[in-house]
Order: sequence, then C-alpha cells, then structure tokens
Amino acid sequence: MPSAADGPLSGHLDSAPWHITSRAEDIVRNELGELAGYHRVLDGVAIHRTATVENAAVIKPPAIIGPNCFVAAGA
Repeated sequence: MPSAADGPLSGHLDSAPWHITSRAEDIVRNELGELAGYHRVLDGVAIHRTATVENAAVIKPPAIIGPNCFVAAGA
C-alpha cells in the first residue's frame, strides 16, 4: 500500500500542515519539473495520461491532476 513517504510530500512529512499549505504553490511548481516525462505538462498544469478532464473544466496553475482522476465540466 502506498504511503505519504512515497509521494510528492515525502520531503515535508516533518512539517506542520499549515506550513505545507502556505508553501503549496511552490511545492506543486517543484513537482511539475519532476513530472515532465510522465504527464502532459502545459503552462504549469500537469495532467496524467490516465486522467480525464472534460471540456469546459477550468484548471488554474500550478496544478497536478493525478492518475485516474476525473475533472468534470464546470469544475
């Protein structure tokens, strides 16, 4: 079973949640550089190849849409 130690926040496990959320934009931007070969990356938004993003969904950067995620129209 995957754990937080295996994910993108593994370097922040000793941080308080409010420190992580206050740095969320920087954390996501740093992760975007690591995802370039695995995701579609355009203008600060990475979308996993198995994710579905419907037309008319609005995704503002920085954002990472992970595996098997679904983003509905109007989201």
